[in-house]
Amino acid sequence: MEEREDACPHIVLEELEIPQGSTGMPRQSFGPTAPVTVPQTSDPLRRAPEMFPESILHTNRLILRPFDASDIPDTHASCADALTQRWLPLPKPYTLDDATNWCTTAAHALRDSGDGIQFAVTDAYTKRLMGQVGLKKTDWRALVSEVGYWVSPWARGHGIAAEATRALALWLLADQQFQRLELRAATENTASQKVALKAGFHPEGTLRNAGFVHGGRVDLVLFSMLPGDLAPPAQHYKS
Repeated sequence: MEEREDACPHIVLEELEIPQGSTGMPRQSFGPTAPVTVPQTSDPLRRAPEMFPESILHTNRLILRPFDASDIPDTHASCADALTQRWLPLPKPYTLDDATNWCTTAAHALRDSGDGIQFAVTDAYTKRLMGQVGLKKTDWRALVSEVGYWVSPWARGHGIAAEATRALALWLLADQQFQRLELRAATENTASQKVALKAGFHPEGTLRNAGFVHGGRVDLVLFSMLPGDLAPPAQHYKS
């Protein structure tokens, strides 16, 4: 594949009607991503806990869809990769059981809890897994979320992360009407910072000692994207 400067010129959106528990696995709570109870309040700005609709996004080259059992082998290979392990605090060693749990249970539980939504990034033609992109730490009252991603070793160097991240940003800010999307990258992770810029994010500054990886604490560069940073939605969506 060739690198493209237009990260995501065209997106088609689908929403899936999936009954609770349709992954075939029991729903579980995962620490801080467990469902949150918001007390009754008269504050008109406070919103009840919500979750994103299960959706599929299409770009010219990619399909972003929910994870399923078919992704287990490639997820295992991707997350056990040394470069992925360098910048993400994933289990180490990353086992086949870790990949199975992620693809069949954990990725879906994060959406159910309201924390965010996780997408398997796949090649539109071969259908092979190319990486992951997702939202996390979603603030439903402020309408702010954070994006994270990883790219499979065999998919690196082709603009996959920027294209997928741009697609998700457009979906969140235009279709879901959120007001801010954040992206954080370690100061030494220059490749991830290039992804952020290519996807259309704006750097805001450095968060000191704000992240951690297997090697210890790291400073993070904070990027953001707002609805006003987007081109008119008609250029990106097709009904």
